[in-house]
Amino acid sequence: KICLHRDRVHDAVHDMYPLSHNSSMIGNGISTSPSQSSPPSLSSHSHSSGDLAALPSQPERGFQSRQSSIHGCSTETSGGRSGLKKNYEAIPGFEYFAFATDILGNYTGAYMNMKHVYALIFAGLYQGQLARPMESFAFIHQASHKLQVIMRPSLDQLRKIKTSGMVMIQDPKYNQLALTFWTCLQLESDLLAELHLPPSGLLSYEENMPHPNMTLLEGFDQRVLDSYLAQLYLRTHLNSLHRMFYAPDENGKETDSAQLDPKFDNVEVFADAVSSMRWVAQSFAFTADDPPAEDILAARLRAKYWGAQVITYRPFIQQILQWSDKIQNLPSSPQIHPVSEFRQGIIDPSAKSRKDLQPEVIEYAKRGIKALIESTRAFHGLGSERPIITNVFGTAHAQWGNLLVLSVCFKNDVLSSEIDAELLMTLFTKTIEFLRQSGTATGSLKTDMHILESLQRDLFPAVAGTHNGRPHVLRSFRS
Repeated sequence: KICLHRDRVHDAVHDMYPLSHNSSMIGNGISTSPSQSSPPSLSSHSHSSGDLAALPSQPERGFQSRQSSIHGCSTETSGGRSGLKKNYEAIPGFEYFAFATDILGNYTGAYMNMKHVYALIFAGLYQGQLARPMESFAFIHQASHKLQVIMRPSLDQLRKIKTSGMVMIQDPKYNQLALTFWTCLQLESDLLAELHLPPSGLLSYEENMPHPNMTLLEGFDQRVLDSYLAQLYLRTHLNSLHRMFYAPDENGKETDSAQLDPKFDNVEVFADAVSSMRWVAQSFAFTADDPPAEDILAARLRAKYWGAQVITYRPFIQQILQWSDKIQNLPSSPQIHPVSEFRQGIIDPSAKSRKDLQPEVIEYAKRGIKALIESTRAFHGLGSERPIITNVFGTAHAQWGNLLVLSVCFKNDVLSSEIDAELLMTLFTKTIEFLRQSGTATGSLKTDMHILESLQRDLFPAVAGTHNGRPHVLRSFRS
């Protein structure tokens, strides 16, 4: 139901009515059943506290059946409140979610059934559709933990399959484990990219886990299977990027600040690993100049691809921005050098003007700006309907972060020529609308939206006016 609903999902509502003395939350920590004293929500507009799990309430259940907890009567919601919708009526699929997680709560200690892992993954995906990353992470983390217990007896065999040169898994049992492993790893990694939370430990098995054999799966369109493998490739590529460029330096040695980090030489290699398009089926291949994709599978792949390119090139953007700030504000302090996200410096500390910057640094920064733009508009070819993506919060929050960086680059003397003003205005407009569509009344995405609205007014003041109904932006508004 949540995937069929392509409009904005209404937020959960705050319980404006005090609980009766015998009301309680379900003991397992999951939302109570939706028909029991669920507070109302307006179908046209929601007034929310933003806390889904703490909203619906029900009388103490005692020995009543689960069926009665879903379909039981409630006199508390009668009378003047009868014209308002309850949470389970306003939020698509919430009645099924509440019932399912109520049951799942009684299987917390069950570790030997893959069906429990699947159910937890579905619960995490549902919360992801509601832009609730913490709740989504809780379910995915629990699924990953259970999976590690279940697959432990099979780890040696899976490792042999990975290292013995066998091309593909042939046993459906091991294929099931591999498919679930990579699903959990992708979902958890996407959430951890935006949340500072402890991981489940699933990543430690990555190097010994073979890829699933998609030919053993039946009933799926070939594009879905091809898309899954491409997503898997990009996830392992992203993990390699983080290990290579952003992990703490184990030996603690510092190189001469006047020398470039040797990892500087690896940037082109990592970029070519995905830009060559050898990792993706021909039906999904694209070029850097292609417009945004018009189907969700291709759009998700391009979003992940450009996100990987952002991570590859963003240190060069940061270096130029920090160098520019140093030159403008501290011209007499040559001992202060820009600090990179890489482990060592990139820009020569002796550089005093733009012409002193290495051409490679400027070129890589330009590629980073291109990646930021394409990552931000990856879903703009899908129309105005709500996109069906696994992690709404992560996607929207990443686009917000992209625009913050692009805004700074837009006002930078070295990088401003790489950003078209009207294109930037369009990115602001569409991203703000996406945040409005995805955010809840008190969630962080609503805060992101307000920040972008304020920044948009600063970059493109009202005096810029409009031209034929479209924003008419002048370069002079940069500074």
